Formats: sequence, structure tokens, C-alpha cells
Amino acid sequence: IWWEGDFDNCIKKASNALQDDFYYKIKYELLCSRGIAYFFKGEWKESLKDLESVIKNYSSVNNKSLFLSHCVLATIHGLRGTNFEESIIHFIHSLEIAKKNNRHSWIAIAYGNIGEIFWKSGFTESALKILEISEELSALTGNKALNLEINRNLLHAYYRANNKENKIYTYANIALVYLNDHKYKKAKCKILSALKLCHEGQNWLAAKQIIFDWDKMVKKIKSERLNSKQLFPKWHQ
Repeated sequence: IWWEGDFDNCIKKASNALQDDFYYKIKYELLCSRGIAYFFKGEWKESLKDLESVIKNYSSVNNKSLFLSHCVLATIHGLRGTNFEESIIHFIHSLEIAKKNNRHSWIAIAYGNIGEIFWKSGFTESALKILEISEELSALTGNKALNLEINRNLLHAYYRANNKENKIYTYANIALVYLNDHKYKKAKCKILSALKLCHEGQNWLAAKQIIFDWDKMVKKIKSERLNSKQLFPKWHQ
């Protein structure tokens, strides 16, 4: 349940299950889940211990848990800046597993984590290149939560690159994700931020594209009351 954000409960349930022989066959899946929950809580030592245990017993672990363990270990080493060589090794292993299993969402996760490490380390241009690939892959998978997370990292990288046009499309893409998820207030907020940047930079072509994409999504979700002529009338003058 770490993916739901309930990290404390995840740790508690996994710890209890690990003490019960009934769950012995999924021991390493439980360790993986608990290790990831520790990671999100910033409890690096505990996370490393659990995830390294999963890796050491790889022959008894399913592909998903093995991928996640390598990917999160790589991210820990990269974000902390303690061992970039270990980080690279684990990312290579995670990508090998993802490609072998033909899982585009796993590749997107790995690339997204690499991109996050890059922008947090000051390598903005490298971050943008890999995050843009990650964003395209995540969009293909239809995983909205993953796509939103990658766009969040893209936005951080764009801010640091100070590229206004990239910021425009990042805001717009996030708006479409929210719109498709029926989170209308958040969608409107993001699209207005994008249009504001268009106005400031007199980028009318970008504005036209954003409005077109918005209306296309409105038709997809069958909610005509949200069409751009009603919500953003001044952009149709």
C-alpha cells in the first residue's frame, strides 16, 4: 500500500506479516514494499537494509519487486550523492529487468528517477532530455499518476533551465492530466498558468495549441460545459 501514500501503515502491516510464517513465500515482496515506504519517509538506513536483502536473494524474488528494489536503491544512492557508481549499477539492472519484461511504465519510472537526480544535482539539460523521454513513455502507458509525477519533475527542471516555452507546455500537459482525471479546479488553475505565460511572451501559437488540446480533451471526457469558449472567452476574441 505504499503507492497509496500510507507509508506508516505499509511499514506496520509488512512488519507484522514478516513475523508470520504464513507469509513466508512473499517475504521479499514484503521487504520490498516496506523498503520503499521507508524510502519515501526518508529513513534511508532502514530502506537500504530491506532493499539490499531483496537484491541478495534475487532468485526468490518476482520481477516487479526486483525492478523496484534496484530502482529505489539507485535513487537513494543518487539523491544522497554517496555512491554514484552504485546508483548507475542499480539503474542499469532495473532497466535490464524492465526491458526484458517489456514494461514501458517501469522504464518510465527509472528514467524519471534518473531525471530527478540530475535536476537536483544541477545537471538541468541532462534532466530535461531524459525526463522528456520518460514523459512520452508514461503517456503511452496511460498511467496518470506516473505521468503527473514525471511532469512535476519536468516542471522543476524547466524552472531551473528558465525556458518559458517549456514551462508553458508543462503546465498545459499537467492541466490535461487533471482534466482527464476530472479534477477540474486543478486543471483550470494549470491551464490558466500556461495561458498567462503565453500572454506574457506573446506566444499566440502556443496559446492556440493549448486551447485546441484542452477542447479535444473536453470532448473526450464528454463535458462540454468546460469548453474553452465558456471558460476562457477572451482567448477567442
